Amino acid sequence: MNKQNLKNQNESRKLEKALSRTHTERFELLMKLIRIDKMLKNAKIIHVKPEER
Repeated sequence: MNKQNLKNQNESRKLEKALSRTHTERFELLMKLIRIDKMLKNAKIIHVKPEER
């Protein structure tokens, strides 16, 4: 019973670590997207036809 309890605690700890890692990764991706979005808005991109390059 006690061994099983420890095993369960270990598993839940592993899960918590995995979840928190994916959470921070998601957050970093979100920040990157926001940064790119701001850059694009600031850039005021001019659409150039491929032939005119």
